[in-house]
Amino acid sequence: FEGAFKKSGLCRTWEGVLETRKLIMSLIFFIRNQQIKAVTATILCILILLHHEHYKPYTEKISNYIETTSLFFLTIVGLINICKALVSENALDVNTKGTIVLQYMLFVEALLFIALILIIIISQIFISLKVRYTKKL
Repeated sequence: FEGAFKKSGLCRTWEGVLETRKLIMSLIFFIRNQQIKAVTATILCILILLHHEHYKPYTEKISNYIETTSLFFLTIVGLINICKALVSENALDVNTKGTIVLQYMLFVEALLFIALILIIIISQIFISLKVRYTKKL
């Protein structure tokens, strides 16, 4: 399991860290209040992002960059979801301003999703090219 990770300190057991993150995130599912669930998930995303930035566990810089970018996008989507929950549940008096804000948030969320997909595709292309040319040497 250590292949992609640094060989020192906590990074040696990073696979366990990743599994623990997944377990904690799945426990958030059982929170019934949508606002508390959104806030808890977003705070957890921020903590995971900071934790990842502190350790930078991957041996390849591009892997650390890709992971940081995806965690950043997840955090932004979480913040958008908090705003959407506040707008929809507390209904900032679902007037035109409230619906315009909600539509804007949905648009930004869609743009972030498209950007994330493009980053994943481009990074996969770079990784496959690197592997291909490394094998020839």
